[in-house]
Amino acid sequence: MMGGVDTDIEAQTLLPGLLAAGECACVSVNGANRLGSNSLVEILVFGARAGHNAATWAREHTRLDSAALTRLVADEQQRHRAGPDQQDGRVGTHLSDPIRTARRHGDRCGIYRTEVSLRDTAQKVGELKERVKRVQLDDHSLSFNTQLTTALELEFMVGVAEAITHSALRRTESRGSHQRSDFPKRMTSSS
Repeated sequence: MMGGVDTDIEAQTLLPGLLAAGECACVSVNGANRLGSNSLVEILVFGARAGHNAATWAREHTRLDSAALTRLVADEQQRHRAGPDQQDGRVGTHLSDPIRTARRHGDRCGIYRTEVSLRDTAQKVGELKERVKRVQLDDHSLSFNTQLTTALELEFMVGVAEAITHSALRRTESRGSHQRSDFPKRMTSSS
């Protein structure tokens, strides 16, 4: 995030077919990340390159398992149709409580991080993930259901928090907005 994904001038990462542009990429137009300046240039220039190269890559790699992708889409749609409180008959707290908890613990994984703060955050995110599974909705409609939207967004936010926390724990360097006080230097590709 914010300048951490190493890319070449064509927005290609080391993983074939995975491209990155904008705030997540590190192409050094504005320095290591968007904090050095506005990321508009990177978004426009490298976004266009990434889009073009992604289309080219997709045309050249047509032997993808589309049946598996179709099953994944169907599973996700079914999971979202069921709603958080209708899965496995779970019941629990109202939406506002897990949201308040998430906000209260959000500062533990800020820009300046240590192994101790990240492990504490990982534990809190794990607890919050379990609480989100028990969220209860009053509105069970499928049209214009703001409670369902909020619940799904909360589930996604917890997933992102989990990914950020565990990635930050494993990244033993400082780069972009990821500043490990216990690992202040940026690793080079030869490290």
